[in-house]
Amino acid sequence: MPEPKDLSSASVHQAKQDLLKSLIIPTPDDVKKYFVRGQYLGSDTTFAYKQEPNVDPESTTETFVAGKVKFNEGPIAGVPIYFRTGKEFKEKKNRIDIVLKHINNPYGQAHSNNITIVIDPTSEIYFTINGKRIDQPGIRRENLTYEFSKAEMAKVHDVFVNDSTNFTHWSELKRYWEFIDAVEDAWQKENEAGNPAIAQYLPYRMGPKEANTIFESPTEHWLYE
Repeated sequence: MPEPKDLSSASVHQAKQDLLKSLIIPTPDDVKKYFVRGQYLGSDTTFAYKQEPNVDPESTTETFVAGKVKFNEGPIAGVPIYFRTGKEFKEKKNRIDIVLKHINNPYGQAHSNNITIVIDPTSEIYFTINGKRIDQPGIRRENLTYEFSKAEMAKVHDVFVNDSTNFTHWSELKRYWEFIDAVEDAWQKENEAGNPAIAQYLPYRMGPKEANTIFESPTEHWLYE
């Protein structure tokens, strides 16, 4: 978000709202191109979603979603943000990968420099950077890790002192739902037309292969597999 004028709750929420005003709400064509929904298949030890008890065999309810988020204004204007979430993944984890802009260097082939923030089940920050080799030409990958404690007690304290800085304002939530509703409406029209595009994926993976096609650039890809 843009830098708030100060660290008061009102200023922080105003900065968030200013950013969310520029959130690009996807059109039906955008949903077809940059969003994927899926349902998990079965295995020797698990049911497929449509075979689960109390689930309609013709259900179009998604158990996986991947998509793109973009803003028109602010410090990340024009930068694509990709997300994926679902059930029956290989593990339960909340993770954010920030890929820094790649630049040419004189040291040879280089990978992207990344910042990874793991929110749950552990709280960690990883810096994956390119480092120059000392004993030979070229560069190597280096990982720097920082662990921090959970802030749940701080949140409880904020409730008691009526500090809403770290909580979501209703106007922010409203804008989130405008985005989600646009995607759901596009999918509902596909359902009603009788041609829902619902990808299938094996359990204990990271979703269907169709999720690899939503990127703007052919060089972009998921970092965590």
